[in-house]
Amino acid sequence: MLEKEYSDSIWSKLTARYSTNDILDINIENSQLINKLVSYNWDYIDLYNRKDFDIDGYLKAYLEYGIPVDWDALSSSKSLNKILSWDKKVIK
Repeated sequence: MLEKEYSDSIWSKLTARYSTNDILDINIENSQLINKLVSYNWDYIDLYNRKDFDIDGYLKAYLEYGIPVDWDALSSSKSLNKILSWDKKVIK
């Protein structure tokens, strides 16, 4: 019910307070509910750029449980860039 500016700020602060695993657990639990009364608007840019963020595990949870994915934030994240980065050791 808040204006987007205030809502984004609050969700950003909430995201910072929760661990990566806690957010994943909350998303999985919420996706299994039949009547989803609560919408979690995490700061996905922060989440996807965390050092402990496991992109493979997150995408598996997306496929298995239907957890939300912010595709724009994920496509510009450090975790995806790490997977797609050129490994100079492979070709000399």
